[in-house]
Amino acid sequence: SYSNPSEILSTVIHLDWTLDFDTKQIYGSVTHGVVVVIDGSDTVKFDSSSLTISSVEINSTKVGFKTGVTSTALGTCIEVPIPESLRAVGTEFEVKFNYSTSPTASAVQWLSAKTTSSGKFPFVFTQCQAIHARSLMPCQDTPGVKTTYTATVRAPEWCVVLMSALEDPISKAKAKPGEFHWRQPVPIPAYLVALAAGELESREISKRVKVWAEPSVVDKAAFEFSETEEFLQAAESLTCPYPWTRYDVLCLPPSFPYGGMENPCLTFATPTLLAGDKSLADVIAHEIAHSWTGNLVTNCTWEHFWLNEGWTVWLERKIMSRVKGDVAHLKLSAQIGWNHLRDSVAQLGGETGRFTRLVWPLEGEDPDDAFSSVPYEKGFNLLWYLESLVGTPAFEEFAKNYIDKFKFGGVSSGEFKDMFMSTFAGHSLRVDSLNWDELFYSTGMPTPTPDFSNPLSDSALRLADRWIATPKDGNAGASGAGPTDIEGWSSQQKCVFLEKLILHAQEVAPFSLAVLEAMDLAYGLTSSNNAEIKFRWQSLCLESEAPWIVPHIVAFVKAQGRMKFVRPLYRALHKSAVGCGMAKQTFIENNEIYHPIARKMVAADLGLDLNELGKTKQWKDIPPASSSTPARPNPNATQSQPEDSMGWAVPVAVAAGVAAVAILFLKFRR
Repeated sequence: SYSNPSEILSTVIHLDWTLDFDTKQIYGSVTHGVVVVIDGSDTVKFDSSSLTISSVEINSTKVGFKTGVTSTALGTCIEVPIPESLRAVGTEFEVKFNYSTSPTASAVQWLSAKTTSSGKFPFVFTQCQAIHARSLMPCQDTPGVKTTYTATVRAPEWCVVLMSALEDPISKAKAKPGEFHWRQPVPIPAYLVALAAGELESREISKRVKVWAEPSVVDKAAFEFSETEEFLQAAESLTCPYPWTRYDVLCLPPSFPYGGMENPCLTFATPTLLAGDKSLADVIAHEIAHSWTGNLVTNCTWEHFWLNEGWTVWLERKIMSRVKGDVAHLKLSAQIGWNHLRDSVAQLGGETGRFTRLVWPLEGEDPDDAFSSVPYEKGFNLLWYLESLVGTPAFEEFAKNYIDKFKFGGVSSGEFKDMFMSTFAGHSLRVDSLNWDELFYSTGMPTPTPDFSNPLSDSALRLADRWIATPKDGNAGASGAGPTDIEGWSSQQKCVFLEKLILHAQEVAPFSLAVLEAMDLAYGLTSSNNAEIKFRWQSLCLESEAPWIVPHIVAFVKAQGRMKFVRPLYRALHKSAVGCGMAKQTFIENNEIYHPIARKMVAADLGLDLNELGKTKQWKDIPPASSSTPARPNPNATQSQPEDSMGWAVPVAVAAGVAAVAILFLKFRR
């Protein structure tokens, strides 16, 4: 961040916005209530990115401003000189920016009407984590600065506007048509300011929970997320009473780049969670956990992101363990997470990769560039290890005290360490001899390797071993294989099964096409509506260069924009012999359907220049996306044909059914 909160601190924000769907811009103002922290401070600095600032006022008087340092990653510093009369420590005053956002603001995605469920109205939503709030408003865009906020937002009369806040009932009574008023009384960092607007309806789950979505999707979403109140109550039993009053869930259009985003009072969720059987609802448990770990207690800088995500994964798994009544579910989820961590470490440069550290070594870089499962799963594994040292009851009590001590503020890894050691000093030699430098700064996989064995995963691993032993013609595996093999299995068990097969394909040998066809005949994996299963099955088939899976992969990456799925599938497709030409061409032809964050990351994965993509839609050296890849006869064709490849022209309801999903992250949202 270019801002200077250690000298002059923003403490409260008021937003006055008008949404313009035609120009794809937000017009209006942001007013910061600030306080002088260091006597004599003569300049207040704010972060910005691609904003058009028309004027600046201090206490309603117009003042000058200048732009300072600029970089691709961090945007531009806005410097506002402070009148001498306002420079004394403790002085409070207001700084107002009149401005508009850019149509290409990295925090905002504008969707055309044809990309929505009804096809009647456009849609807009924001995603500010990690440092994209500066493209939405001038602000002190660091997680260490927390403010309350109020907002007045104007939109067309057909439009419903939602924010990461509580609806202001007094202002609502006086509001004009198309005007919405919001207030967030709990201090939050800028990255948690969020807005979504479009044709929306809601369904009530409990007195404090609603599910929002487009009209044709809302009932599916309400069914899928019907356990939200139960998750909330389990979380409260592990922490403290829910501090945000409301917990609503908004199921967004498919381009949302994360599994979920923990915006206070209004979690954003991907429609890829709509599997039809509530099997992917653990993502909602993750976002609920963020209400305490991340939102209430926040990493002070992005270097310490693991304190947000590691704690949240720990709490999410505790929540689900209590709801399911069995610690085996926690260990099953942790086992899957360990596999994700292993993959991330390999992707980030192996055992010496700098971003495989728990505490990131950011040096003026965009935190998005470091994003992976490392802060989530390496963070969880540190907490799980510490819990094993002191015992579960003592560690769960420590977690409550940790939240109580740091609530409403920020925390660093050093402060976490100090609190843990002061709580458990003298507990045992193993605690007293902990090497915190190694825990925080060592690269690669954590040691020792934890034991997450459990009866739920054991059955999945046994079935995987059976298929690994199958001859290349597939006959032995097909003999007696059928749906009863996996009857009653959870989504996570199926994932463990497929991940064992993927690991074998990568480290030993790919499976023959005959074996894959026999497996698909037995379990109908190609036609699965569960995106976590779809993703892993497609990845497994690509390891074997199965030509018939390519159209399904192309359809999947065009039907949703969740980075957890699109990034590795594009990378794998690009690396494969059967799909290398399809990867770049598919992205070039469809890159505008993705959120700006996802678009940037996938382009980097494929070695493409986003600036060049706007100049041409065809590259002569890349085969056209309408490849004549042979299609394998689908044994489940009567149930589900390969996905329609109309991109975002596919209605959200269809896309959710055809390409449903689950986790992440980042917030891997996430």
